[in-house]
Amino acid sequence: MAWCPSGISAEQERSRFCLGCGAALGSASEVPTDAMALSTSVPSSYSEEGRFPAGTVHAQRYRIIGLIGQGGMGEVYRASDLKLGQPVALRFLPQTTARSPQLLARFHAEVGIARQVSHPNVCRVYDIGEVDGSTFLSME
Repeated sequence: MAWCPSGISAEQERSRFCLGCGAALGSASEVPTDAMALSTSVPSSYSEEGRFPAGTVHAQRYRIIGLIGQGGMGEVYRASDLKLGQPVALRFLPQTTARSPQLLARFHAEVGIARQVSHPNVCRVYDIGEVDGSTFLSME
């Protein structure tokens, strides 16, 4: 293991920067999710690319670029908003959550609250949608 002059290992030093763009990160909790290992408790119907392969277009607006991460709260994909020409993240709820009217109502209420939050350290939520029974958020 290599050590840098400040006494921090090279591996620790690399973990302070985004693996995608090189931006400085403030703490380990800010490491992008695509740098984290995929959950080992993922249902067998999922693959490393998730439910939706790259190139899939949803709602005639969002083109999937790739899976960022998946877990108990669903799947998050890197996507392109074809209408606005900007990158977005799409968070798809787990299918069991999307089928529960109570959980779905709670989710919609949380989205309404999240849209009121504007802070540089909080991901902005743009919209909520549904495609083929799959509920999703578009966000920063």
